[in-house]
Amino acid sequence: MFCYTNQRMFRDGENINISKQTIYKSEDIHTHEFIEIVYIFSGSGKQTIDQAEYNVKKGDLLFINCGQTHSFQTQSTMSFYNI
Repeated sequence: MFCYTNQRMFRDGENINISKQTIYKSEDIHTHEFIEIVYIFSGSGKQTIDQAEYNVKKGDLLFINCGQTHSFQTQSTMSFYNI
């Protein structure tokens, strides 16, 4: 399982990263060394967090804690902001 590290995601002296992401079917299970906030701005799918599945759609806001495993699955395309 992949782990996004602080060193990989943040520039020196910064403590926030905002990026637009688009997935086309799935995003593999992974974890982080930081809290992640996800805002879904198009599409829908399923978010799995620590083996629990949640249906997600446009307008949803997700909070994923440090060390939680998670992944996305979608039937088409889903776009979101990672903060």
